[in-house]
Amino acid sequence: MILRRKMKVAIINPPAPNHEKYIREGRCEQRASSFQYLMVPISLPSIAALLRQKGFEVKLIDCIAEELSAEAAIRQIFHFKPKLVILNFSTATFSADKNFALELKKTLPRTHLAGIGVHVSTLPEETLIETALDSIIRGEPEMTALDLAENLRGKERLRYVKGLSYRGNPTFVHNPARPWIENLDALPFPARDLLKNERYKMPVFNRPYTLVITARGCPNNCSFCTANLYYGTKIRKRSPENVLDEVEEILKVHKIRDITFWADTFTFDRHYVLKICQGIKERGLKFRWMANARVDRVDPEMLKEMASTGCQIISYGVESGVQKILNRIG
Repeated sequence: MILRRKMKVAIINPPAPNHEKYIREGRCEQRASSFQYLMVPISLPSIAALLRQKGFEVKLIDCIAEELSAEAAIRQIFHFKPKLVILNFSTATFSADKNFALELKKTLPRTHLAGIGVHVSTLPEETLIETALDSIIRGEPEMTALDLAENLRGKERLRYVKGLSYRGNPTFVHNPARPWIENLDALPFPARDLLKNERYKMPVFNRPYTLVITARGCPNNCSFCTANLYYGTKIRKRSPENVLDEVEEILKVHKIRDITFWADTFTFDRHYVLKICQGIKERGLKFRWMANARVDRVDPEMLKEMASTGCQIISYGVESGVQKILNRIG
């Protein structure tokens, strides 16, 4: 019996410029100092979990949380010798991300480099022109990353990978868009064992925390926000049971007791929020949590239920106190 070696995939959150800490996660792209805490780049362990489930050997490096220089990160990637490297890009760090990809390509010229993130998803061809990336994973990354990895493991028929833009010969190729993942419960829980979880701290309380995605997609069309470009305009919710199963794993396996329920607006569906709160009580789960909300999507009963199950922080999107300005920006 011949045992085939697992194909190796490295998933990287590159170093930020000037040794500063930056957030790169979906619509959240900014210096960590402006948000008061370092957000878990949850897309990365989510991709890692799916790839590992499908038989790939995965290494995840968050250079920002681990305070790694570009040189140190590239050394680690070189010794791992992956066939595919997935790099997290953002607008705020694009220049540094571009330089990192170039140096990595010089070190591993035969390794396929793919970029993810809102910036590269919105400007795939421009990004391919300006960088050493071989391809762009456009939008929601998990299934496209898996499809790309499986094609690189096989006959490298990139033209069949939906949601992928890549360097063709002689032109750039933009494959058809990939449909959104309708059943988010089908995704495995993020591979938090590949992260240094103690490096991510809850705002205000400064305790180790993690993110739990409860839903993706936003029906609003705010002119200043990229949420629906990355995850679409339809809200796709995980079942409360699946969310709470992940919470139990976090508490029991990873020993993390502070959680952010992360969605573009966690409180958008009142019934859903109350079901989450009911499930927390029924399972006897004890942890502290925070969520984001809109001021027009909460009410006293909901807030009371949230507080009674451990909610200690709510992040409201208050863009302006002037209605005329709110009307103008959407």
